[in-house]
Amino acid sequence: MTPTTLRIWAADKSSGERVDEEVLVEPAGNDTWRLLASPGLAQGMASGDVIEVDQARRARPVVRGGNLAVQVFAPPEHAEDLLPQMRRLGGVRDGQTAELTVYTVPVSAGFPAVERVLEDFVATPPGR
Repeated sequence: MTPTTLRIWAADKSSGERVDEEVLVEPAGNDTWRLLASPGLAQGMASGDVIEVDQARRARPVVRGGNLAVQVFAPPEHAEDLLPQMRRLGGVRDGQTAELTVYTVPVSAGFPAVERVLEDFVATPPGR
């Protein structure tokens, strides 16, 4: 199946303005889509999840793909330090902007392992 992008609702600003995000998907059948990368802004879903999207463009997972979306708000040069640890957990980097890096990690890595990596990252000053 051919990958495409789909615009979904991610949040509302305090001003009430809507924030959308384009996510990479492939058709999964019956008006559903499989996420091919974890979203950077939209919450509650990760790469591999099958989602349905309502008329307001709000996405809802209907089948879980077995992954966690880990969103790290830090400059890329600092978030880069996490990549080796995320890879050790079986994770991949799905995307990066000037303020945000998104990783996908298998749930099978375990929440405690992911939490340890993130706690170590927060406790270690940039540049080590």
